[in-house]
Amino acid sequence: MDVTRYVKVSQLVEPHRDQGNTRVGGAGLLRPRSLRAIFEESQQSMARSVLNEKRCGLYVFAAHRRAGQVAGLWLECTEQPRAGMVGRHDMVDLPLPLDEQLSLRHLLFVVRRVQGEVRTTVVNLTTTGGLEVSPGEPLRLIESNGFLAMSASNFAFFCVPTGGVLPWKPYAKSAWESLPHSAPSRVEAVERPSVGAPTLAVDLMGRDGPQRASFDTASLSRGVLIGRDTRCDLRAHDDTFSRVHAVLVNIDGRPFIVDAGSTNGIQFEGEEVKIAHLDGRKSFALGMDVMLTCHPR
Repeated sequence: MDVTRYVKVSQLVEPHRDQGNTRVGGAGLLRPRSLRAIFEESQQSMARSVLNEKRCGLYVFAAHRRAGQVAGLWLECTEQPRAGMVGRHDMVDLPLPLDEQLSLRHLLFVVRRVQGEVRTTVVNLTTTGGLEVSPGEPLRLIESNGFLAMSASNFAFFCVPTGGVLPWKPYAKSAWESLPHSAPSRVEAVERPSVGAPTLAVDLMGRDGPQRASFDTASLSRGVLIGRDTRCDLRAHDDTFSRVHAVLVNIDGRPFIVDAGSTNGIQFEGEEVKIAHLDGRKSFALGMDVMLTCHPR
């Protein structure tokens, strides 16, 4: 069951031109701005959205670094992980069609409540547009227990927990300075090697025939991509199989499969699923003709 909730946030900058049927900000007319500058510009609008949501969850706000704030996604937060996908593809949870440097499926957000706090994991799906907290430091994964500011491609992202106190003072002289700028609880670099005993075996059956692969904890922590694209760790060629169809990822030491905003979805025992815990041998239909069977060890 897809338990993702969506909330649209009004644009702060009027678009300047058309690209097909999509209104696009005139990137050539505005200089790119820092995370701080974008936050200061849009923080009061974000504050209203956050304070209007009384339930525990996470708002993910996206702002183009030239054209301004464009959209927001709210994910409900419980003890069970919930997931949301961000990218240019219109099937993802938060589509951002303003920038061709953003991948069709670019970032995976996973949220859950741990000891009363909202914990957020952000996975970069091996994209050229990257993921950064600090300029020039590309990351594969970020984990945070509170407010998080980061950038990917030409977008700034602000992750704000809901259901509690606003983490900044919206009417302060500098709202940015009033934030608790704590470091993420965990980061993983793009090139960090994977070493260790396999903890998950995977069988993939498609038109190309059967494939088997095994992944260790480090690989699963950064996200294992499954799809048609060359950046995927496990590939199959099928028209109903998306370029990045699913992600295998460890959340708090437990393996999960997550739909990556695929066109034809993931089915388990005839029901479509967004995210599922791999707590035993389970088989999933990916698209129409690909079957994935997972064997936790």
